[in-house]
Amino acid sequence: MHAEDLQSLDDLIKTRCVVHRGDLLFKEGESNQSIYAVRSGSIKTFAMTERGDEQVLGFHLPGEIVGLAGLDESIHNCSSKALENSSVCEMPLNELENICMQIPSLQKQLLKLISREISQDHKMLLLLAKKNSDQRVATFLIKPLWAIQITRFV
Repeated sequence: MHAEDLQSLDDLIKTRCVVHRGDLLFKEGESNQSIYAVRSGSIKTFAMTERGDEQVLGFHLPGEIVGLAGLDESIHNCSSKALENSSVCEMPLNELENICMQIPSLQKQLLKLISREISQDHKMLLLLAKKNSDQRVATFLIKPLWAIQITRFV
């Protein structure tokens, strides 16, 4: 994105907040009004199983976006919790739509993020469906560090 586009985005992101370790950023079933950019710390997304256990869906580090899942129904389909004291920027969806009209490169970047999330979900489904537990652990352990792509928004 161009510098002026980033400045416009920075103007949008007025709401910055600290989420303390163990606190929820959003909860499954709540209305999805915003997405969040992690500035510092780390955030875990998870869903609750029928037995009341947490099923981890992902870990989000600085520069990553949290809250994209569930945009289609405007309801969070998972919860998110701070793993440590973390700083996040809230991006209200109604304002984000307006700025995407003004900054086409932002809209393109968001589409790439959503596409990447879908691709990662597909890879995870294949991993779970086709490999036994030893193979899944081995895949996780040998995944090269360079394969982890972090898109910086903040």
